[in-house]
Amino acid sequence: MAWIQAKCTCKEKDVELVEEALTAFPVLSISIKDAGDQMILDQISEGKRLWDTCNIEGLFTSEVNKESIAKYLRSKVSELDITWTPLLEEDWSNSWKREAQPFCCGDSLWIYPSWSNKKNLSQPHVIIDPGLAFGTGSHPTTLMCLNWLVKQRLSGMTIIDYGCGSGILGISALVLGAHKVIAIDIDPLAIAATHQNAAKNGIKKKQLFCYPPELLPQDIQADILIANILAKPLIELASRFKKLTGSCGTICLSGVLKTQISYVQKNYENKFKLKKPIVAEDWALLEGKKL
Repeated sequence: MAWIQAKCTCKEKDVELVEEALTAFPVLSISIKDAGDQMILDQISEGKRLWDTCNIEGLFTSEVNKESIAKYLRSKVSELDITWTPLLEEDWSNSWKREAQPFCCGDSLWIYPSWSNKKNLSQPHVIIDPGLAFGTGSHPTTLMCLNWLVKQRLSGMTIIDYGCGSGILGISALVLGAHKVIAIDIDPLAIAATHQNAAKNGIKKKQLFCYPPELLPQDIQADILIANILAKPLIELASRFKKLTGSCGTICLSGVLKTQISYVQKNYENKFKLKKPIVAEDWALLEGKKL
């Protein structure tokens, strides 16, 4: 299958308008990136979304009407630079095969792309390939979560993977001995990717359940809730995460910049007993036990 990507360059103040306009069409995924070479802004303390100038990339199937989309986008934001790039799955995937390499988390969990000939299947492992919307787990925040999971006693545990993406955290938890995982994401592509990757790793249907947030059963609670998303949604979801965490349950939160640690902590410290943050590069992981 072939896809096409629309890249829209706009000012930070127009990001939400462009996002909303893209969702009026059958967009498969939306990502926001820095259009220059600027450090990410602290959207929590400064009240800004990301950067001064942003690139918003929308992924579509190649059959979409580019002219209609561009016309509609410019009716919302007049000074909008739009470029279209075709993406061929075969070419894209083959280029990633040269980049994606096996790596170990902690001292025991290996992450392999399916084409690797270096697999040691006698050790706990997850097989996952990069996709157009999700990576393989090599981002610092995902690595911190994986290293954290390796250190936990997961046997018999129910885990919530909130913002599951490719499903790598939930699948890893099952491989490491968890009893059941509830994977949650607002993106239908993430739900599909998690199902596909679970099947690739021999995960049984009774072990993994996927939901969009609005369809999550009311009575679900987890022994561990892990969320690798961003600071703003983490802050907004603090009360919900308390309800989703069982008595004496644990949370693991990542996707938080070092500069945002105190803002996230402020919204959790009356709900969870927080440990000292773990920091890697510019990112942090927060762990807490429910009060």
